[in-house]
Amino acid sequence: MLDDEEVVERYVPPWENRGTDLSRILALSDGVFAFAMTLLVLTIALPALGTPPSTSFWMVLSTDETSIISFILAFIIIGSFWNSHHLVFSYLRRWDRTLVQLNIFLLMLVALQPLALTFLIAFLSSTPTSAVQAVAFFAAIGACAGLLLAGIWWYASSERRLVNPHMDATEIRYLQYQLMASPTIFAISIAVAFVNPHYGEYVWIAFVPATFLFRHVLRRAAPAGPDTVTEGGLGRPLRPGDRAPSFDTIAADGSRLALSQFEGRSLALYFFPECGTLGCTRESRSFRDAMTELQNRGISIVGASTDPRGVQVEFARVEGLPFPLIPDPDASLARRYGVLAKGQHRARRVTFLIGPDGRIVRIVSSLVPDNHVRATMEPWAPKSGTPLNAAT
Repeated sequence: MLDDEEVVERYVPPWENRGTDLSRILALSDGVFAFAMTLLVLTIALPALGTPPSTSFWMVLSTDETSIISFILAFIIIGSFWNSHHLVFSYLRRWDRTLVQLNIFLLMLVALQPLALTFLIAFLSSTPTSAVQAVAFFAAIGACAGLLLAGIWWYASSERRLVNPHMDATEIRYLQYQLMASPTIFAISIAVAFVNPHYGEYVWIAFVPATFLFRHVLRRAAPAGPDTVTEGGLGRPLRPGDRAPSFDTIAADGSRLALSQFEGRSLALYFFPECGTLGCTRESRSFRDAMTELQNRGISIVGASTDPRGVQVEFARVEGLPFPLIPDPDASLARRYGVLAKGQHRARRVTFLIGPDGRIVRIVSSLVPDNHVRATMEPWAPKSGTPLNAAT
């Protein structure tokens, strides 16, 4: 992940229990996750080797159907936890003693899941009461692990304690909501288990589509559309119909870039908080992947952030961005457009669709990165190669 945060290398005494090197924490975590996923296989009871059984292979396999299904679900769950753990720690810049302790408790719960799966397989076909208790026991461990991981992110991101101090608040909230998905799924499965233990177990399948459903919910909660921004270069919030604040600057690739160059064409100028973060990367990739369609509609693309030029150059190279980026380290452009985040030296996630006459056609301010490309194209008729007008 790219980051413009200045890292000052200095000696940190061991008794201070803090530092910037997360490699040992990640190595231990990856080892525990790998060991737990390996132990899951051992919970499946294999048929005795030696004399071939009189029944067919598929009959033997079907008799252990419960074990195999439970193993697959548990494997998906631990894999999802590992993915979320990796995502959270990719944002961290530092560690302290509290983070280490919270992570140890999380790894303990992960290591307990193979044991919980053993009980689940043993009791799922037992009495109804025992089956409910087995499902609830496995789900309770998973729910606690999910809550603890969400707690780790809350602790690390509160007051930007262990993350980039300039990290966008929207990114922090987005990840916090996402991390609450797994405890919610487990809580639902416990409630369903009292109706039918097998149905309670099948609720865990929701881990697969949870990410897609989460994005859909966010789109409804934060729909893209016309919006205003904070006070900008006009001395008041910019609105559709206003003339876009001019700029004449040097892009990250070294070329001169001015708003006047786009006269007679439309421009999607998207501000994003920070190169390399989850949402900013996805948003930039969306604009990259939609570039041909946008160009067919007569729309050029320019990105802007308060990152320095070197960070933007590397970000554009890694992500293969074919459009220019504007480095705005002094946040002067973000101020003129009124998108500077309150109390932060970072731009908010806002896209301006500027018409051929230099006036703002649409302002998109949405929590969901994918909304910006879609909303940029919404006002226009989908006719390839047709010049655009400034009417919404």
